[in-house]
Amino acid sequence: RKIYDYAGSVLNQSLRVNLDLEEEREARNRTLVFAAHMFVADKLLPPVLSDFTKRWPSAELVAHVGRSDEVARMVRAKEVDLGLVLSREGEVIAELRAEVIGRQDLIVIAAPNHPLARLKRVPISRLGEFPFMMPERGTEYHRRITSMLSDLGISNVKTSIQTPHMRNWYGLVKTSN
Repeated sequence: RKIYDYAGSVLNQSLRVNLDLEEEREARNRTLVFAAHMFVADKLLPPVLSDFTKRWPSAELVAHVGRSDEVARMVRAKEVDLGLVLSREGEVIAELRAEVIGRQDLIVIAAPNHPLARLKRVPISRLGEFPFMMPERGTEYHRRITSMLSDLGISNVKTSIQTPHMRNWYGLVKTSN
């Protein structure tokens, strides 16, 4: 009888372990872990994530937000399933497969009292006369913006403020002179 009871106990424990493992596998299959560049996370993803959660309500999303180089590092290290970054047309981050999923325009904003704000059309050549608010020097985002400006003919970019987060830019520009 003792052996029978012991065997039953082991069998029950084994079934519980199998059920726990199956639940863990199912949970993993319903979880998407991703990393996104700060601008992508702040400005582009909210409507996409809203739609995603409506279409797949049982899915779990785990989001990490950072700079492009941090996102790329997380993808390389397999810490995330997917990385979302901004890049220039044709740019590829080393060792990663990339797919274009959208396009974003480069825009220039100025405070209402800025000399360029009074103009109906701003010639690109005039932009180089004024300092820019830029991403932090040394970051991939800074390099990308500098390259885009250079392509427009603005090669000596003057910087007034460096900030790691674009979410700060609009408030800073609005209150600047």
